[in-house]
Amino acid sequence: MNSRNRLYLSFFALLLFCLLQPGKVSAQFYSVRTNLIGLGTGNLNAEGSMALSTNWSVHLPVQYNPFNLWKDAKLKNITVEPGVRYWMRETYGRDYFIGLHGVFSYFNAGGIFGHKYRYQGTAYGGGLSVGLVRPLSRRWNIEFELGAGVVWADWEKFKCAHCGRRVGKDSGIKVLPTRTAVNLVYLF
Repeated sequence: MNSRNRLYLSFFALLLFCLLQPGKVSAQFYSVRTNLIGLGTGNLNAEGSMALSTNWSVHLPVQYNPFNLWKDAKLKNITVEPGVRYWMRETYGRDYFIGLHGVFSYFNAGGIFGHKYRYQGTAYGGGLSVGLVRPLSRRWNIEFELGAGVVWADWEKFKCAHCGRRVGKDSGIKVLPTRTAVNLVYLF
């Protein structure tokens, strides 16, 4: 395992440790959410989070898409985006937040909107996001989030989405949108 993968594994283990801590802090509670935009593209997704204080929370979103969108189009992926958020007033309240998150993804995508190529590979990186939360009831919120980040990706390029022969291989750093979410949130 190279040093970059050890760093990512260490960050993920620390975040998981924080999420599973049973200790009590003031204003501590948990939430689970799903990204409705992600569900619309076939991404099965869930996110667990925990308030660490009045203004800080940790989050662990996971998404998986094993489906083809249509004929030769696919957006298959397994993605984990651990992160932290700073809430302007109070955690999970009717307010704005700023987030910092990592991105770890294995993807197989292509054939979308008439595109002639399919890309398969891995991506690692991180980004910043901003969001807004509005309560729907005592236990339910709706959350809007947009974010962008820097991602290093390593991919192979194939001629068509369905059968294809490999026509190239590349890697590089990209600035990409890393968060686009309309989350339905349950608080407990």
